[in-house]
Amino acid sequence: MNVPHFKTSEKWSNRVRDTFRAQGKPWSDQIEAEIKYKVSDIVSRTKLDDALNQHKRTSFNALVQSLQLRLGVNDQQ
Repeated sequence: MNVPHFKTSEKWSNRVRDTFRAQGKPWSDQIEAEIKYKVSDIVSRTKLDDALNQHKRTSFNALVQSLQLRLGVNDQQ
């Protein structure tokens, strides 16, 4: 996904769609669902440090910390 169509601030699914279309590839709701499934499957089997962009994980880390506080979960467990 190292192409200009993917390097915008659009939603991820819109960037993937635009990238496919720019490459002359077909696009449909089914293709989008398949890609999301494949990416989520790969990410679920990947270490968290490798799955998230280090420069863009601040908001995700804040969400995790907030949820842990609400649930009374200590991340050292």
